Amino acid sequence: YHRREQPAVSEAHSLELQTELGKSKIDEGQTVRLSVRLKNASEMVVASPIVEIGVPAGLEVAPALLDALEKAGRITAYETRPRRVVLFCPALESSKQVEFALDATATVPGEFMGPVSFAYLSEDRGTKSWSESLVIAIGARK
Repeated sequence: YHRREQPAVSEAHSLELQTELGKSKIDEGQTVRLSVRLKNASEMVVASPIVEIGVPAGLEVAPALLDALEKAGRITAYETRPRRVVLFCPALESSKQVEFALDATATVPGEFMGPVSFAYLSEDRGTKSWSESLVIAIGARK
């Protein structure tokens, strides 16, 4: 694995992000829960927070859940890119927290570390809240 230092988070940053996989080891074809927690740590409403989730290679996030989140109004839109899912969120009230549960299916065996995940405000892309890279070991299909 190659590991890179995360940039320091500004004291004035208003978002806190946590990402986590439900398991660290699964087999090819199995599904793992990818949990995302976004908190507004400020005393003001934050408009249009964006969350970019780094997905380890070997995992694919189910688009049906992303569609359901959008239809329910929990996110305003989403994008999928190689090894990344981007969630565009509605305004978040002061001190409020939202959680998203995504399912990712193991498609390729191996040990993988995803890119770091981060959250930022649409009007301030330069100040980001970072979350540790997700790591998974995927065994061959049995």
